[in-house]
Amino acid sequence: DKHKLRIPIVGSILVKGTIARFALSLAIASKSGIPLMQAFTLVSRVVENAYYEQRILQMRDGVERGESMLRVAQSAGIFTPLELQMIAVGEETGELDDMMEQIAKMYQDEVEYEVDRLSESVEPILLAAMAVLVMILLLGIFLPMWDLGQVVSKKA
Repeated sequence: DKHKLRIPIVGSILVKGTIARFALSLAIASKSGIPLMQAFTLVSRVVENAYYEQRILQMRDGVERGESMLRVAQSAGIFTPLELQMIAVGEETGELDDMMEQIAKMYQDEVEYEVDRLSESVEPILLAAMAVLVMILLLGIFLPMWDLGQVVSKKA
């Protein structure tokens, strides 16, 4: 799963989607009143990536030892400085679940934008591939007809 995240173009979409899923799931679990340790366990299963699952469980262990959310998020190594700053603000203000929702929304928007951009960039490639296939089909039909025309004109 760690290697999937390094695939060019698609890897960044997978990372952002996974972080968005993690943040939204943690925010929902936190707002629902689920204890943080159980929330981390549940969220680790939701992300559907073994690498991130391992890191989230590592974060759970750190929080269980009494470390701050910011410190365990930094040690997990899966968050960008912007996310870490938002986690720090949420932790200081007591609004961590709201900050996690904002992180999730931000990354969901980015994933939608990147997928749209990816589909727009793939479109010309598919169009060129279709043109090549049509050209091969046309040559397959017309080349024998031209050869037949040459044979007939030589006999006449």
